[in-house]
Amino acid sequence: MDPQVFFPAVKTEVVEIAQRNKALGYRFAQMHCVKTPSEMFIIYTFEKQDLSIEQYRIPAETDGAVPSVSGVFLAAVLYENEISELYGVEFTGMAIDFGGTLYETAKPRAFAEVAAPVKKTPVKQAAVAE
Repeated sequence: MDPQVFFPAVKTEVVEIAQRNKALGYRFAQMHCVKTPSEMFIIYTFEKQDLSIEQYRIPAETDGAVPSVSGVFLAAVLYENEISELYGVEFTGMAIDFGGTLYETAKPRAFAEVAAPVKKTPVKQAAVAE
């Protein structure tokens, strides 16, 4: 299996990246947000029919808006609304903005805070019958 490659990008480039990938025959596969103790970023994934993938990683902060790619790929609407509601990242120019009503959560921006590190517990290997 080939290692994953993430091309670095900045938020002002995302619409141009989406347009270029669409022109090259890629489909919008997915996007997601990742929050660590030291950073937050969004991964955009584009895929061709031959299963080749282009992935872009952009820094994402709650103090600056990210341009929406939903004008290029309408499927991005759900991802952008989800990231906006759960992480507090603002998107400008969304084709459809649910205005914070996509999910019902106990508190706004439920994923914006980083959870405590997961404690890894050793797993016993199952005995192999001979």
